[in-house]
Amino acid sequence: MTEIVSDRTALGVELADTVFSFGRVTRRVVRQSFSGDVLPPAEAELLAFVGRSKGTGVGDAAQAMMLAPNTVSTLVGRLVEAGLLERHADPADGRAARLQLTPTGAARVRYWRRQRADVLARGLATLSDDERAALAAAIAPLRRLGENMERLAPNRENGR
Repeated sequence: MTEIVSDRTALGVELADTVFSFGRVTRRVVRQSFSGDVLPPAEAELLAFVGRSKGTGVGDAAQAMMLAPNTVSTLVGRLVEAGLLERHADPADGRAARLQLTPTGAARVRYWRRQRADVLARGLATLSDDERAALAAAIAPLRRLGENMERLAPNRENGR
């Protein structure tokens, strides 16, 4: 039993290290492929989240990004000032705001997604057919693992 737990622990550590490293390298290569101003990672992540979750609020974004709401509010302020994001009053709760990409923000997200897809396609082209098949087979279990890990996290209303 101890050996199984130890194997799971080693696999978990190796998997987390590998996924983190892959994400970091991918973000760095994509950022380096941009011409002009590059947004800080947290701002880019917030823009991408709002693009996927139209009309989201600051609290929802904070929870999804695992950041404190006041941190997300600061990011929102910067992105509004940069003309990439709009804040609108929530019709159901005038105290809350709903977030929406501006046309410039939407174009930036689309460009980032195209750049990321191109970088990933070039990276995947360096692998063998068998290696790509193994990665494709791993997607569903990795997604399920992420969902299960999310359920293990304590439910915190106030961000991190």
